[in-house]
Amino acid sequence: HEYIGQKEKINENTDKKLLRTGLFVAIGIAIHNFPEGMATFYSSIVNIKVGAAIAVAIAIHNIPEGIAVSAPVFKATGNRSKAFLWSFLSGVVEPIGAVLTAFILLPFLNAQILGYLLAGIAGLMVFISIDELIPVSKSYGYSHLPIVSFIGGLIIMIASLFLLKKWQKFKEMGKKFNFNNRHKLNSNERKKILPAHKLLLKFGLKKGDYIADLGAGTGFFTFAAAKIVGRLGLVYALDISEDMLE
Repeated sequence: HEYIGQKEKINENTDKKLLRTGLFVAIGIAIHNFPEGMATFYSSIVNIKVGAAIAVAIAIHNIPEGIAVSAPVFKATGNRSKAFLWSFLSGVVEPIGAVLTAFILLPFLNAQILGYLLAGIAGLMVFISIDELIPVSKSYGYSHLPIVSFIGGLIIMIASLFLLKKWQKFKEMGKKFNFNNRHKLNSNERKKILPAHKLLLKFGLKKGDYIADLGAGTGFFTFAAAKIVGRLGLVYALDISEDMLE
């Protein structure tokens, strides 16, 4: 709730504070953009489709980032060129990160390191939002809107990550094993890791049992089960790939 004298007067000092906020946000976004360039390049090396999707997503979210830098600088100075310059400088760090990754950092980079970097930068951006953007917004007369927007943004991000994870699991369920890699299913290495006959006995399979092998593939467990249940039992081999069963 608002009380008399709660709002700050918008004067020259407020504009200075706004300019400081704009520059602080520009520096934070520049730091934030560097690992994004690294992530885009690294993802493109691993999978060009994933890299392209990340590049498009980052390009879209760079629009509000540019506004977050240029708007307060322009409001404080009235200078469009200065606002554009700071916005440009904060964004150009991203391709610099990609170039440095290509020529220097790639041998030292992996998904885990990128994850730690992006998580740390995300924490920095949250700090900037709480420490700089919300107080400045409140000084312009908005009491509840900044914090409500901040919490709303967190909820949207959490929900989007949750839905993305669910979607990835759903896509994985629909994937078929590549028939050309069928030799891997019966490799000696797999037989050492998964001794089918011993495992089935431990699970309690015995002579005369009826069993269904779902996702049987080339019959890695099916043939072992058939030997255990014998002529008195029955083994059903089921797979979505007819080539595997043949």
